[in-house]
Amino acid sequence: MAQVVITGGARLRLSRLFAASLLSLALAGCATQEERRGHLLVDSDIQQVQPGMSQEQVRGLLGTPDTTSTVAPVTFYYISSTVRGSSFLEPSEIDRHILAVYFTPFGTVGQVGNYTLKDGKVIDVISRTTPTARGDKSLIEKLFKGIGKKQQLFDPEKPQ
Repeated sequence: MAQVVITGGARLRLSRLFAASLLSLALAGCATQEERRGHLLVDSDIQQVQPGMSQEQVRGLLGTPDTTSTVAPVTFYYISSTVRGSSFLEPSEIDRHILAVYFTPFGTVGQVGNYTLKDGKVIDVISRTTPTARGDKSLIEKLFKGIGKKQQLFDPEKPQ
């Protein structure tokens, strides 16, 4: 069986190559990534939406909306966002555009709204908690709620 002999110079080159590979792999994992999500609308398409257009004309021009309003007046919403993150951190939204096409009761475009991340308002929709006037009681408060209070079985001033 043949043996492979690695000389000192080759070993040094091999270890440098290995170290450079590890360093480049580590740096690639830390690189930030930017991702666009949703409708990628072009300004020229947005400018073509004019009052008086029908819902079908808007769909033909901009595509199917991401969501629509559930109450009158009918509104089409086209949403796009840009998020940035790295491999170990949760991505954060850095840009958002919402194009809202409002229709009249006759089904034609009445107004077009263009909103950004600055126009947004943070709403906690998942907490599923109802705030109380006094606040939540801790476990200790619940366990020892009656200790130290003077309790009377009957009121001595009331006739029985």
